[in-house]
Amino acid sequence: MEDKIKLLLADDHPILLNGLADYVQNIDNCAVMAQVSNGMQALNTIIEQEIDIAILDIDMPYFSGLEVVKKVKSIGKETKMVILTLHKEKDLFEEAKNLGCHGYLLKEFALDEIKECIQTVQEGDFYFSNKLNDVLETKETIPEYDSFTPTEKKVLQLVSQAKTSSEISELLFISKKTVENHRSNICKKLKLEGGHNSLLKWAIEKKDLLN
Repeated sequence: MEDKIKLLLADDHPILLNGLADYVQNIDNCAVMAQVSNGMQALNTIIEQEIDIAILDIDMPYFSGLEVVKKVKSIGKETKMVILTLHKEKDLFEEAKNLGCHGYLLKEFALDEIKECIQTVQEGDFYFSNKLNDVLETKETIPEYDSFTPTEKKVLQLVSQAKTSSEISELLFISKKTVENHRSNICKKLKLEGGHNSLLKWAIEKKDLLN
């Protein structure tokens, strides 16, 4: 047991918890010291036992996984903390990192990655799954975009390509005056002042979001 990595698994879903425990027990150098279903049990186990790595769900009764991390850090225990969750919000991921968690895994990929995660974390490194890149890579959005009409969206795309009103009118088969009206309406929705120049500057800055 001395040379094995001592693990705590905490999740309030019995099927997932048992499945994960069965899988981890079959990793040669790992030993599951405890399986618990709430944050209070997780915290008490970490305090009472020598746990190398605690793998914690975020949503649990009594204390959430992140609350357990905070309390463990506050008492100076050296247990390394890994968050295992269904949540894909960037703010939760950033909070986990800022609290000093050594790992962050999504449940849907857990069995594929947990062995590598445990080994990496035990060696003192951080393991944040490559799978997170796809779901946590948040693209900037334009809140007003849904309020634009289909034609306004096309006009905006062409403005972002530095097309003039005359060029846009030819491309969209509408009059130059209609293009000007669309540009004016877009500026109002975006609360832009300064007419053509301000819209052109804004559209070029947001070009990647418009095309």
